[in-house]
Amino acid sequence: LDSFKLIELSQERDPSPSSSGAVESEKGTVTFLNGASSSGKTTIAKKLQSILSRTYLLVSIDGFMQQLPAGLDPKRLDKELPVLLAGFSASAAAMVREGNNIIVDHVLWQQPWVLPCVEAYEGVDVVFVGIWCSLETLEAREEARGDRIQGVARIQHESTHRNKTYDVEVDTSKMSVDECASAICEYIESRGEPEAFRKLGATEL
Repeated sequence: LDSFKLIELSQERDPSPSSSGAVESEKGTVTFLNGASSSGKTTIAKKLQSILSRTYLLVSIDGFMQQLPAGLDPKRLDKELPVLLAGFSASAAAMVREGNNIIVDHVLWQQPWVLPCVEAYEGVDVVFVGIWCSLETLEAREEARGDRIQGVARIQHESTHRNKTYDVEVDTSKMSVDECASAICEYIESRGEPEAFRKLGATEL
């Protein structure tokens, strides 16, 4: 079914929201997956969507950047990157404030990106998940994929998790996708009080 058909079916089943008034909803929650390129974040995120008891949207930095025009000058991209990243985080946080649950697929491998990202989610519950993977496995996956710039995995491996603590940590070089997703799901479903993301912001001040 396409998205328009799903909306049509939803309205047929539950016509209660009227066009004359806004529907108030509680804020959603964020599951933030931070890991190097080729660490398996997207695969884990999709598995999480299939096993979590609530509906989660997948919000990926790779998908967001694919909206850029083809052949964009790298120098121009470097100049505009802070604005693009701010837009990514702000738009994702806005969805959560409207009551949507989201899984963020991101890589905070540059230190200047961290504080603006944390500030964008102020007042929102964020489960901060570290997706670890050995360098050997990362580089093997990077080469096998063929759609990644060689060497990026090594650079990100060294910096992505630096000075960061997490609510949940998994290692995709030692655990299967199902095991990783189950560990993350268990924490989310426990409805605990995540603290790592908030503390991450405090360390950046």
